[in-house]
Amino acid sequence: MPEPQNKIAKLGKTIKVGKIDVHIKPLTLTERAQILDVVFADAENVKFSSLVKYCQIGTVLSDDELNEFGIDELTRIATAVTEQATKKKLKK
Repeated sequence: MPEPQNKIAKLGKTIKVGKIDVHIKPLTLTERAQILDVVFADAENVKFSSLVKYCQIGTVLSDDELNEFGIDELTRIATAVTEQATKKKLKK
């Protein structure tokens, strides 16, 4: 069961995609590694399946919800997830 939206917003980043707010969750080290492995492997030729993988790992959206988005919207979400994965983690 997904967390309430107000709690999610405090834990990560939210982007607007069309009329929908999409939460980019804080990533664990394992999730960051999964995303960045795909980024480096696909550096020359990005695949649609890679964009979907970024969205699956980096959001709380179901596959059915992701399937409602067009390629431009999935690209925006995948870009935000990749930015979350590559940002410098600051020690608290």
